[in-house]
Amino acid sequence: MEIAPANLADDRIDRQAFAVAARRKPILFDKAIGLAVATVVPAVFWTLIAWGAGHAFGVELSAMTLATIAVAITAYLSLVCSALLATD
Repeated sequence: MEIAPANLADDRIDRQAFAVAARRKPILFDKAIGLAVATVVPAVFWTLIAWGAGHAFGVELSAMTLATIAVAITAYLSLVCSALLATD
């Protein structure tokens, strides 16, 4: 079976389009969503752990304390993660 030159040109175009798409850098929105997920999810997790540990030991943590824990964790992780994302 012989390959027609037109098919070779189509294949070359497909490979070039794939190469361009593979080299595409993440846009700012992608990085912002990634940063939000990487900071908020662990902050919520550890805040729930703090609430559960306090409840287990009979200590009632106020909403302000839990919010402070969540904000502190989010702020710390956003500083660290944004520095890592800036190097991309």
